[in-house]
Amino acid sequence: MKAKQVVLISAAFCVFCSCAAAQQVLAARLKTDVFEVRVEQQYKTVRPEGQSALAVHFKLKKDWHFYASAKTAPGQMNLKIEPSARGSIEFSEVILPKWHMYFDKVSEQKLEVFSGDFTVYVPFSVASDASGKVY
Repeated sequence: MKAKQVVLISAAFCVFCSCAAAQQVLAARLKTDVFEVRVEQQYKTVRPEGQSALAVHFKLKKDWHFYASAKTAPGQMNLKIEPSARGSIEFSEVILPKWHMYFDKVSEQKLEVFSGDFTVYVPFSVASDASGKVY
């Protein structure tokens, strides 16, 4: 059952990120019964040659977590944030928070996880020839 929920959560988050990027939402939010994700911009506008970041705030219910590392996550199902945009925006490497160890009773293994409230930062820069259109 939990495996299905992890897949559903992953799919919901992917759809959420795609919708937020496509609509250029200033502050987007996705909420389910086990987690909430909110995306916040550092600046309302960013000029050509400017830099900024998106903050992706996660709030997970007690006893829920996202796997932090492909090395320890079952089936390499760790949290992945892979931003992309065509045109004038270039994303830098995503900044993940510090993970902690979690002992999984089912697999009898220690796993690297994110849980509770945490934030992932997604830095980006705008090209010097930016036209104002982002796809």
